[in-house]
Amino acid sequence: MAVGPIVQYHQNSKYYSARPPRPNKQVDNDLPHMTIQMPVYKESLEAVLYAPFVLKYVLSLLTTSCLSHV
Repeated sequence: MAVGPIVQYHQNSKYYSARPPRPNKQVDNDLPHMTIQMPVYKESLEAVLYAPFVLKYVLSLLTTSCLSHV
C-alpha cells in the first residue's frame, strides 16, 4: 500500500519519463548514431575531501598554537 501522491510515477512530465515513447520508425531512421562518453572518476571521497581537509585543519591548529605561545 502506498501513501501519498504516486500518480507522477506513472505519467511522463517535463523532467521525468515514466513511460518510454512509442517507436516511430520515420523519426528513428533519421536520427544519427551517437555514443556519449562520460568520464569516470575513481578517486575516493577520503582522498579528495577528507585527507586534504584534515591536513589543513591540523596545520592550522599547529600554527595557531605556535603563535599563541609567542
